[in-house]
Amino acid sequence: MRLAACSRSDGAISLCRVSKEGMLESRFQATETTEPMSLTVSANALIGHTGPVHSCAFSRDSRFVLSAGQDGGVRLWAARHAKCIVSYRGHAHPVYHTDFSPHNAHFLTACYDGGVRIYTTERRTPLRVLAGHTADVSHLKWLHRHRMWVSGSEDNTLRLWDAGTRLQTQQDEFASMGGITALAVDAPGRKLYLGDQRGRLRVFRYLNGSQIWRGAPHTSEVTALAVV
Repeated sequence: MRLAACSRSDGAISLCRVSKEGMLESRFQATETTEPMSLTVSANALIGHTGPVHSCAFSRDSRFVLSAGQDGGVRLWAARHAKCIVSYRGHAHPVYHTDFSPHNAHFLTACYDGGVRIYTTERRTPLRVLAGHTADVSHLKWLHRHRMWVSGSEDNTLRLWDAGTRLQTQQDEFASMGGITALAVDAPGRKLYLGDQRGRLRVFRYLNGSQIWRGAPHTSEVTALAVV
């Protein structure tokens, strides 16, 4: 079975289970001239947030789901039992994005107040609040093969953070563009893919900040990016 978490505007999260066989059948039997095949999906509704849910993230082993929402809440759910384990504190404003560390012990949050917060799953309050952005932080990603993470903001900047050996941080602003509204990292962890408020896309090498490609395929804000 494969899991998918879908955030909803009513404050709930749909935790869906889809069989691998069904996904493969849908993928290889569908053609350009046929209607999309329906998949048999079982779903649980995770109830807890009091406003729209902006972000969901699975732990690397798919046992847990993090959710972040308009109500300033961040919650940890057990995927198998569809049950909330912890509700984290530390936000007085909407939280737009969250992401697990590669080892699952820590996670990050991106907030309306411009702060990036780092938590351990075992503690309800943040370990650190990282200042630097001057507007909403819309997206962030932990870089899987490095002790670093990257955050994008509507202040038109992208920032690279170095965790160090004791979670001491420093920041490096190495790219400037329109307000960043979407962010993705490739599997090897070498390239950053960015979307902005003006519908533009850009690709950077994050270690040196050099730009590889840029284009404007959209006429309005880019809200999501996925890299395979």
